[in-house]
Amino acid sequence: MPYFDPKDHHPRYFYQLFMGSLVPRPVTWVSTLNEDESVNLAPMSCFSAVNTRPPIVMISVGEQDGNLKHTTENILREKEAVLHIPEFHELNDVHQSAGHYDRNVSETEALDLELRASETLKTPSLKKARVLMECTLHSVHELPSNHVLFLNVERLFIDDSLMAHGTISNQFFKPIARISGGYYAGLSTPIHLKKYPIK
Repeated sequence: MPYFDPKDHHPRYFYQLFMGSLVPRPVTWVSTLNEDESVNLAPMSCFSAVNTRPPIVMISVGEQDGNLKHTTENILREKEAVLHIPEFHELNDVHQSAGHYDRNVSETEALDLELRASETLKTPSLKKARVLMECTLHSVHELPSNHVLFLNVERLFIDDSLMAHGTISNQFFKPIARISGGYYAGLSTPIHLKKYPIK
């Protein structure tokens, strides 16, 4: 089987192979406050839960031309962010918000996305979001070309329309997954397996 040593390939090429093999990846749509208090909105697919008690998530945000991305700058300054879990019907807006916007240009205004006040944060959330987390900054881990931001989940919001029997329904919730290149995917038909008994 061929192997790829990161030292032997251009970083962008290895990135495509590396990230293309780590699929599917959940997507979060992160709103933060710019310095002028306009709202920055950006999708992230280096995103995961890292702790449950208390609930902590992480996003890993790369640099852009050697500079911090607006999301990183805003979280480090404001110590908070709202993480939305976008659904497949929102894919076009999610993809467009990943474009390069000038500093203090609000993607929410450019894409005509309505906002609502958060309950615990100064940063607003997307009004149409059906799953979101209001988060505060827990800690930061700096890597050679990324900042890994660990965020405390202060509140988790789930719309009633996604709930069935006290939990999220796979029938109603259609989140976006990121796969290789510029491709995205939805969930296939879920398969339920019972836990193996302890022997």
